[in-house]
Amino acid sequence: MLNIKLPKGTRDFTNQEIRKRNFLINIIRKNFKLFGFSPLETSSIEKISILKKVYEKENQKMLFNVINSVDLGLKKNALIYDLTVPLVRHIKMNVSKTLLPFKRYQIQKVWRAEKPQNGRFREFYQCDADIIGQKSFWQELEIILLCDKIFKDLKLKIEIKFNSIKILKEIASYLGLEKKFQKFSIILDKYPKRNAKQTLSSIFKLGCKKEKIKRFKFFFTRKNTFKKNIKSLTKILKIKSISEIKNLKMLYKLSKKINLDSSKLTFIPTLARGINYYSGIIFEIFYKEEKLSLAGGGRYKKLINSFKLNDNLSGIGVSFGLDRIYNILDKKQILKRKTKDRLDHIMFINFGDKEAFYSTKLIKKFITYGISAFLYPKKIKIKKQIKYALKRKLRLVFLLGKKEKKNKILKIKFLDNKEEMIFKNLEEFITCSLNFQKIQKKT
Repeated sequence: MLNIKLPKGTRDFTNQEIRKRNFLINIIRKNFKLFGFSPLETSSIEKISILKKVYEKENQKMLFNVINSVDLGLKKNALIYDLTVPLVRHIKMNVSKTLLPFKRYQIQKVWRAEKPQNGRFREFYQCDADIIGQKSFWQELEIILLCDKIFKDLKLKIEIKFNSIKILKEIASYLGLEKKFQKFSIILDKYPKRNAKQTLSSIFKLGCKKEKIKRFKFFFTRKNTFKKNIKSLTKILKIKSISEIKNLKMLYKLSKKINLDSSKLTFIPTLARGINYYSGIIFEIFYKEEKLSLAGGGRYKKLINSFKLNDNLSGIGVSFGLDRIYNILDKKQILKRKTKDRLDHIMFINFGDKEAFYSTKLIKKFITYGISAFLYPKKIKIKKQIKYALKRKLRLVFLLGKKEKKNKILKIKFLDNKEEMIFKNLEEFITCSLNFQKIQKKT
């Protein structure tokens, strides 16, 4: 017997789920456009040789290789793991035609061969906004404002955590852990799930002196102010970190002055994400109520260098976790409230072949006006046709039987209150509908 199942980590979406997801995507897309980002769509397949060159071994294990194809050349390809590598590859291929700074947004599926978990899938959408060009501090501020505006529109209060990879590397150097930077970062990354004592003990086991570790106890005190954390870092770190500390101070100061609407900007010295990827300031957008990360990003240079682009170029971007945001909004029933209106389709009841043809001619006119309409395909009991319309959550149906056809009138039935109305022609119906919509908006 055929076992009909979806592959692990994949999903189907119903029409109601798609409407809710599209509502969310449209808010994100609208804000991408407002901030001057232009759309880009890249291939869903990339050459494995390119992907292996830019991803670490851990990420390479999660690539979906293309196999068993008639075109044997496809065996050298894989499905895309993220949207940033295809972006930089696109710029490399079109460098002479690309206007810099290049601001692009991309909303597209990606695939990762990792173990499916709650809220984690093998096939999912990423919503990215990136700027490629010469490095400018103002781009970091722009990304913060973009995140703030999106979550304001979604009515979610968030915390934007930020730190710097440069400063983390400087700290590792001070502790004598330059060669163990990755292990050091992994320990810091796990800190939210552990206590300070366990974390400091793990750092000590990497092989650094207790006196030096003690100087970083302030790292693990969330009550510390931004000013106090920065002052402590400035005392400890070498002069080459001063410019990055200035950037952090400026970013914090300007964000405070500009009055963020839905966000709290917090400097987290232990934040360590994308250490093999990012090269400067990093962000993580955190939803406190559910203790979930909803987006993340930062400044990157290594990927740009991998494609041997101009050495002056740098990238900065943010990626929004569509599924996690969707789940929160759905749980709060925000999406349900925003998309609860019935579908604006109009269904024509099927009274038989002659009436069906008459209805079809009207449907053609409706579609010309940009109004969605369709005919029920078979002549069955009217009650059953109306039952179908109710299940589809339609507002009304057209009842064009022999009498209506003969008198050249339009008869409609509202499905919520079962009232009926007669119209002389299509134009009268459209005018009446528009006036009704205006009244609804006012009330």
